[in-house]
Order: sequence, then C-alpha cells, then structure tokens
Amino acid sequence: MDIVTRKPIVWLWCLTRMTRGKETFQASGVRYLLQWTWSRRQDSPELLVNAAFSLRHFFMATYFNKHTLCIAVALILIGRGAASGQAAASSDRADCEDTAFATAEKLRLEASPEAHLKALELYQKAWRCNLEPAPSLKAAEILLGMGRVQITMNNNPEAQANLAASLETFHQIVSKPIQVQNEEAVAAFNLAKTLSRLGHIDEALPLYNQAREVFHRLQDTPKEAFTLEELGLASFLMGENQSALEYFSQAMRRLDNLGAHNEERRRVDISDMRGRVYAAMNEPELARHYFQDALVTAMRIHYRAFVAYTLNDLGLLLLKQNKPSAAARYHRKALNILNRYNPEETDGIAETEAYLASCQAASGRYDSAIKTYQHALLLQQESRDLIGQAETHLSLGLAESASHQVESALQSLQNAAELYRRTHERDGESSARFEMAKIYALRGEDALARSEVMAAIKLAEEVRGFVPGPSLRITSFTSLEKMYRFEIDLLLKNQSSISASDQFLAFDLLQRAQSRTLLEALQHGKPADYLAFGGEILARRIELLQQLKEANQKLAWQLRNKSSPEIVDQTFIEVKRLEASLDQLDAEAQLRQPRMSIISPITISVPAIQQELLDEKEALVQFYLSSPASYAWIITRSGTQLIALPARELLKQQVRNAVNFGEAGQWTNAQGRALARLDRSMRPVFAAVQSTRWIVVPDGPLYSFPFALLSMTGKTEREIIKIPSASSVLALRSTNSGARAVYKLAVFADPVFDPEDSRVHALRPRAKTSPTQTAVLRHQKRQSNDNGSYPRLPNTSEEASLISAFVPREQRVSFLGFAANLEAIADNALSNFKIIHFATHSLVDDRHTELSRIVLSLVTKEGTARPGYLLLKDIYRMNLSSDLVVLSSCRAAAGAEGAGEGPMSLSRAFLFAGSRAVLASVWETNDEVTAKWMGQFYRHMLRENLSPLDALARTQSEFRRHRDSRLRNPYYWAGFELYGDWQGR
Repeated sequence: MDIVTRKPIVWLWCLTRMTRGKETFQASGVRYLLQWTWSRRQDSPELLVNAAFSLRHFFMATYFNKHTLCIAVALILIGRGAASGQAAASSDRADCEDTAFATAEKLRLEASPEAHLKALELYQKAWRCNLEPAPSLKAAEILLGMGRVQITMNNNPEAQANLAASLETFHQIVSKPIQVQNEEAVAAFNLAKTLSRLGHIDEALPLYNQAREVFHRLQDTPKEAFTLEELGLASFLMGENQSALEYFSQAMRRLDNLGAHNEERRRVDISDMRGRVYAAMNEPELARHYFQDALVTAMRIHYRAFVAYTLNDLGLLLLKQNKPSAAARYHRKALNILNRYNPEETDGIAETEAYLASCQAASGRYDSAIKTYQHALLLQQESRDLIGQAETHLSLGLAESASHQVESALQSLQNAAELYRRTHERDGESSARFEMAKIYALRGEDALARSEVMAAIKLAEEVRGFVPGPSLRITSFTSLEKMYRFEIDLLLKNQSSISASDQFLAFDLLQRAQSRTLLEALQHGKPADYLAFGGEILARRIELLQQLKEANQKLAWQLRNKSSPEIVDQTFIEVKRLEASLDQLDAEAQLRQPRMSIISPITISVPAIQQELLDEKEALVQFYLSSPASYAWIITRSGTQLIALPARELLKQQVRNAVNFGEAGQWTNAQGRALARLDRSMRPVFAAVQSTRWIVVPDGPLYSFPFALLSMTGKTEREIIKIPSASSVLALRSTNSGARAVYKLAVFADPVFDPEDSRVHALRPRAKTSPTQTAVLRHQKRQSNDNGSYPRLPNTSEEASLISAFVPREQRVSFLGFAANLEAIADNALSNFKIIHFATHSLVDDRHTELSRIVLSLVTKEGTARPGYLLLKDIYRMNLSSDLVVLSSCRAAAGAEGAGEGPMSLSRAFLFAGSRAVLASVWETNDEVTAKWMGQFYRHMLRENLSPLDALARTQSEFRRHRDSRLRNPYYWAGFELYGDWQGR
C-alpha cells in the first residue's frame, strides 16, 4: 500500500478520534472540508497541498490537541502523496526542491527574524516541489527544517506538527545510514523540546531518551550533552531534583570530554540550572557556588543576557536569606545589563524590576517598591504576561498593605485573584484571597474576611497533596494550616459571645487542619502494597497521584509559557477530573481501612464523640494554641465547654521551662516554679468537670509535655492518655477488631550492636589487631551516621526477666541478644502477640522523619555486620493485632512536628500498624531505673489485671512517692505516656 492510499486511512482514524463522543461544529466543519478536498485530489493536486497547510493553521489556532495534531500530520503527508500522481515527472521540480531547501538551511542558521521568515517560505516551497510517491529522506529533512525554524520563531504548535510528520517519515525509511539516523534523532530531540514548551513534559521524556541513545551510539557527544541538559531541565520541572542533578552532571562530563571551548555557553546554562536545583532543595551554599561559576564564565565570554539572569538568581538567593540590600545590588546590575544590551527582553526586564521591588519592600521602603512594581506591571501588560501580572499585583498588594494603603492593597489583590482565576492558577488565587481576608479582618469586616479565607481554603485544598515531593508538600500545607487557624481565630474572636454553632464549627475546622504529608512521604517510591491500605487501592492511588502530578506540572508549564486559553482549559479540565477520581478513591479507602484516620484529615462530630467514645467518667479535651488567646474544648458524655487559656507563646515558654532538666536529669527549682505557673494556666481545663480520666488531643508544644507532671503540684491525680485526634480512636477500635493474638508477650532486649561486644568475643577467638588498625576502626565509628557504636544496655536483660516472670512460658517469646534482630519481625511475625516490648535504643531523625528507627542487633554471632534498623517507614508497613506496644527507649514518643499533624513519632507509627495503644517516653530514659519502672508497670497490668492506663497511673504515683528519694525525680517516671485507645479489647 503506497502513501497515497495508506495516508487517507490515517486521516480517517484521526478524524474519528477527534470527534469521538462529542460532535462539535468545528469537527463537522473540518470533516466536510477534508472530504471535499480529498475528492478533488486528482483534479488539482496543488489544491490539496495548499489545503493541508491552511487546515493545519486552522487546527493550530483553534482546536489544538493530540488528536488534531494527528490530523495535521496526516494532512501534510496526504498532500504531498496525492499531488505526486500528477507531477512526478517534472525535472524542474527537483531543481526547485534542492535550491529552495539549501537556501532555507543557510537562512535558518542566521539570527534575524527576517531570515527565519524567509527560510520558512523556502522550506514550504521545497515541500511543494518534493513530489516523490514514497517516504523520502528529503521530505523528512524539509519537515525537520520547518519545525526547527518554527521553534526559533516560537510557533510551537506548528513546529510540533511538522516535527511529528518528519519523525513519522524518518521511521518509514527502511535503509538508514549513520547520517540519517542522526537526523532522525535530531527530529526526536526537537519534537521533545517542542512538547516540553507546550507543557507535555511526560510525552517529551521518552523522545529525549530515544534521541540520547542514538547520539550515544553514534558518539555524537555534543548532541548527547545537549539532550542530557534538556532531560535535566525536564526532570527539574517534574520535581525530580536528584534525577535533574544527575543529568546535568552527565551533560557536563560530556562537554568536558570534548575539551573544546565552543560549548561554554552550554556550561553556563548547566551551572546555572544546577544552582537553581540546589536553591529549590534549600542548599544555599551549593546554589551560590554554581551561580557564581556560571556568572564568571558568562562575563568572560560576554554572554550578557545570561549574566543578567544569573545575577537575578543570586539576588533571589540572598532575598530568601533575608538580605534585601545585598540582593538589590544584584538585581540593579541585572536590570542595567538588560536595558543596555537586551532592551527587547520585556518580560525579563519586568521580572527583574519586580525582584528589585521585592527587595525594596523587604527593606521597608514601601513607596519605592510600589512605584517599581507599577512600572513592572506596565511592561507585563504590554507583553500580555498574565501570570507575571498576577504575581506582581500580589506583591504590590502586600507592599500597599504594609504601608497602610488599604484600599489600593485590596484592589491589587483583587486584580491578582482575578488574573490567577483566569489562568487557572489556584495556588496563586488562594494566596491572594488569603491576603484579602487578612485586610478585611484588620478592618473589622469579619464576614468578608471569612468569605475570602473560605474561598482560599477551598482552592488550597484542591491543590493539597498534589505538589511534587514531600518537602514541597509540607511547605504547601504550612500555608493551608495558617488559613484554617485564621478562620478559627475569626470564629473565636469575641470570647464573651461565641455561639454554640461557631464553637462546633471551629472544632471541626481544627480537625481538618491536619496534613497528609507523612502518608505521602512514606508512599514516595515504595511498592504498592506496603501499607496496611489495600494493595489494589494503593496501587490505583499511586497511579492517580502520578498522573495528577504530571497534569499539574503541565498546567504550570503552560501558564508560564503563555499557552493558548484552549490548551490551558483542556489541561485544567483533566486536572479536575483526576482530583475527583482521587477524592472518590480516598473515600473508598477510608471505608475499607479505617486506620487511615490516624494520618488523614478525617473529622468526627461532637455528638459522635459523646455517644461513641466516652462514658460517664471520661472527658476529652481538644487544645488549640493561638494568640492573643488559646482555647480548650471540654467534651463529656453530657455536655461541652469552651475554655479560654493564655496565649500560645506564654504556654510554650512555660512548657519549655518545666521540662528543662538540669545536668543528668536533675529536677531544678526553676522547673518547679515553671510547673506551678503552667498548672495555674491549665487549672480552668481540669477544674471544668469532675473527671479522673482525661483523653487529651494536644496542640503545638503540648505534644512534648507529659501531663503527669501536673500531679506534682499536689492536686488530684488524673489518668491521662494522648490521642492524635478524636477520629483516630474510632479507627483504632475498628482496626483488626476480629484479630486474635496467639501469644501474650514478645520481648526484644539487650541487642548486640558492636563486633567488639564481649558476647561476640566469647564465640570466636579475638583477632590480633595492630594499633594502626584499631585507630582506623575507631575513626570509622566516629565518622558513621550514628556518631559511633551504640552502647550496650545491660539492664534491659533484667527488664526482660522482670516482665517475662508475669507471663507463662508457653505464652511468651523472648528475643534477647543476637536473637533481637530484624528476622524476628519479618513476615508480620509480631501479629501473633498481644503485647510487644522493645527495650533498646531508638533514634528520632528530625530531618528525615521516615528514617527514625528502633535499633536491633547489628552484628551476627561471628561479628559480621547485619541489617538491624527497624525504620519508621517499615513500621507503617506492619500489620499488628496487639493491645499494647511498649517502647522502653529514648524519645520514642517524640519526632519532627509536621504542620497540623503533631510529631511524626515511632509511637504514632505503631498505632497506624494496628496496635490499640503505645507506651513511650517523650524524653531520654535511664536503662537502670527504667528496668525497675517497667517491672512495676507490668506487675500492675499482668498480675493485678489493671488496664494499661490504670497501671501507668499507679506506677507513676508509686514512683512519685518512692522510698528512694532519687527515684522521685520526675525525670525517671513522668516521661512515659500512653497513646491511643484507653479501653481494652
């Protein structure tokens, strides 16, 4: 089948794809034009050639998407194929083709717009002269040339159509010498570049890789380096920073291997991009290094535009570090260079002026900043840069607000919100509306303030969780949490007249102010079935999140590059469809796996708490710390109260002073005074109702405060348990409700951490080690991630013996020494135990939360290294059916505090894994005293058959009055708290 008969099939298939499921006026009109043009193919072949170009222009201008691209490609190929039947014999055509093509190739390499326009005309002339009936190299080359010159002219949709047709033609050529293979790779590369410009980064990546493989195979190092650079840029835009850095490094190595200096501009580009990646990763020193390297080289080779852009990068880095004066100097230099050497770069000049204005505003020079912002706006309006205008209006509004020009600020923020709305930039619109809400609140217009903040929250929630990368998601949610708290503050603004409905609404908002960042961080890059979330659902969720991530990145790219409204609308609709699918999937997952409530923003009503969680003797207190006042909701079976408390900063200081132990855990007089003040602050809460059992949902610094300390003030002793949220208790009670443990107790104690441990030496002869080797080993220990070896905890063996004595031999398993290893936990082995006890070291990683860990045996009996870290992310994968997990280790209840979600601790991970409750400490522990403490606790719980909460209260009371005065120190007994469900199965 030749191209004349085969390509109409392609055309018909494309037309069907375009009109499938939706008959539009455009589609039906296009069908008529195509059918009429095809019917005239024998009478007037030139008509079809010209119609192909005309219709392609129509598609590019009005109805561009993947399907119309397919039709445009088909039209190009149909036109030349049909016309060939009439005119293939003309020798003049060949001369016409060669002459026009050769001249066009020369003009394409020139810099002037006039040369590019003339080149395009000549390529089109050569195309009309090329009438070979079969796919030809010349046809592919002409289409490639047209596409490349259209990229230079920023005619990206037309470039995409021609490059796709060129690549299709190259594919059909059977015999391909090296030069043709290279040209085909160039077509793939340029098509990928065009797709990236149009926001289709996900479609561009495989084409880049295809081109890269060919260039590598053909040893075309310059083109391979260029392709690697573009892959790095695409990865950066996709939020894959590490991949981007690797691609940039590979590109730089390729350029270094060339040893030539004609690629120095490329080196500048790569250095600058490396700096931008490190800046995004909050590594300012590395970013500055690469920016300076790019700047020095750009100045030396007179790459003036890039000198300006790199100066701007350095300025932004300094502004981020709160150095506005130094940043302004860089931006002024950049502005001078652009005005002098690149005055046609209107967008770049406007952007630089906006940066300079931000420096002026950060220095308190608001009048100057406002004038500079206004001038930048004029330039952006001339170039129709809508996103740039929106960003400048937002910054202008903030500067006007800071200088008390309230009406002007509101107008600027309204302009920003409207521009963001028109371009579907929801994050920006959310920020603008939140700033408007702040102004209305300052003016006392609370109704308008609430209206705007509610709109801001709705927009932010649509984006929430879909930002690429855990660190960016945390940053994103920090802003959202501020919005929730702002609305809560509005509702609770007038302490003397807060209605019951506003109290309940504020309580509901506080529950929503929780983040999914932990779930996303744990989920990132892991197998689809590792959480106790149904494997099928999680696989679908990960796939949806990836699609949504790509769609949002595509949308952002299209907005930045001023794509047509039709293209932007199409992508926005796709984003909304994916978001709706994800919401539906999350609802399904919540029904199938209730424990998701522990780390998801699920709310529960006050009546449900009263009816389903509490009995007559219990009270739930939800804290909310803010300024100028904090609050606590007291919920009992029979009623609710809202109690006003001191401001957050005061409570934070009181907590910090109360837990600030002296050397070696010494209790100080200053702590006593701080505790007395904190007791007075908390007294209205615990005096509100007569209850001895309190279920506490902390907030802010109260997460790290053990409420048992308040018993030292001499007031009535209370049973206190902490929970992540009210809804989490329902999740705990429904999780594994039908599971039954086979054994009562599993104990992990006294692991072997070091090959120098005497237990290792007892099993094998001591190897002779020279003084030099010994010094090297010690140095390696000091340089390890954990600052050397872990000290042995010999008292944990005694602790294990004391605990085990309360359980029949056949109902317990002890994992001691070498046996306290990861293999004992594999394959959900701990799901068979009712109580699980870890007496070992634990470490909290404040920087990388998912790497917090429990330390088990790190060496074998022979002294060789073995894996021994039970990581927090691995705990979330476990499936437990335990009533209680006891973490007899340091700071197991502590952790980095995520926005709105409390500490991401080991104790919380075990709750998610399926344990009904966890006993853990908020501070360091002493293994000698802890062994005695645990013996008492287990005696009350197992021999006297008390609940874990009752046993905890009894043990702490006994130590508070201990006959050994040293053990009365709260450092030894107050740090342990119970988390989770206070009722047994």
